[in-house]
Amino acid sequence: MSRLAEDGFARAALQSGCGFSAGLAEARALMATGRPEHAERILARLTAPSERAEATLAQVRAWNLFWTLDRPAEAEAVLDAGERALAARASRDTAPTPLSADASTRDARPAALPTAASTRDARPAPQAGGGTAELHALRARFAFAQGDPRAALALAAPIEADERAPELARTRAAIAMAEALAVCGRRDEAVAVARRWEPACQRHLAAAQALAHWLAGSLHEATYEAERAYAAATDAQGWAVSALLQGHVWLSRGDTDAALRWFRESSVLLRATDPTGMRPNALAGIAQAAAQAGDSAHARAAIGELDRLPHARGRGAGEELGLARAWTAHVSGDRARAVAIATLVLAAAETRGADGFAARARAELARLA
Repeated sequence: MSRLAEDGFARAALQSGCGFSAGLAEARALMATGRPEHAERILARLTAPSERAEATLAQVRAWNLFWTLDRPAEAEAVLDAGERALAARASRDTAPTPLSADASTRDARPAALPTAASTRDARPAPQAGGGTAELHALRARFAFAQGDPRAALALAAPIEADERAPELARTRAAIAMAEALAVCGRRDEAVAVARRWEPACQRHLAAAQALAHWLAGSLHEATYEAERAYAAATDAQGWAVSALLQGHVWLSRGDTDAALRWFRESSVLLRATDPTGMRPNALAGIAQAAAQAGDSAHARAAIGELDRLPHARGRGAGEELGLARAWTAHVSGDRARAVAIATLVLAAAETRGADGFAARARAELARLA
């Protein structure tokens, strides 16, 4: 094929939107193969041909910036730009078409009076603003990951309650909402939200229930829900996160051997693929379980490996990492340092409104003192 023909096909592809689809597919492939910077360069050059494409582009680009490249401010800026672009498209789509002078005078008839049926049905279509709702749900997820459960809850709750929003956006908002409620120590509300939406995403919402029960001290219920989350997982990430939960639950139940097995499984799975930066949590779990089993060498080794990993900024996992250091100090004979670290962990949890983690930190501080 000649270069001229190739250029013609390329122009046709771009005009039809195929160029956008190809660029998006290439960026996703680069993200999956560990080249997020290259993916971001491609995504930044794409122009979305439709409202649906606009929302998809903003979500993929923000996800890559936030989770993989650890550039949360840029991810937020991308979501802002996406929302503005969607609003502009909506304004263009709803703008009235001007009539010619002749047509306007010829068709100038009195408007019909509104009926009860017409006013009752005069509301946006169920899918109206769907792209914007999806971006808000992702913003809630980012807020939760950055350690601000109250902001996550404020962002997610209106989307979850909006019957006009797409089900996918409402489901994602429900996940963020259930997790935020769990971390805020509102177990019953977290469980209610999770049960309401569980048919749409069993693994995530069973895990949210396990988190809520664990932080509330309901360990048998937490065990059951963590097992359900693990059984519902279909990929390495799902198994790893569910195994991490099981490790925490069994550690709280006093079975350090079972906890270590689950934390190690999580760590091994996350070593191969860790799109959301959860491996430090698994290593922190190993350190806590080893320390509570009296194995100071094992605990220090886990902390050493944890310290060699890059730590994402602002992620809301500080309590477990802090407790890992406190328990490692305790098993190493430095009780004063252990108490000091646990005290800081408690203060940090209280400051960010994570009442569930604050209760956990308070209990661990009492054990270490």
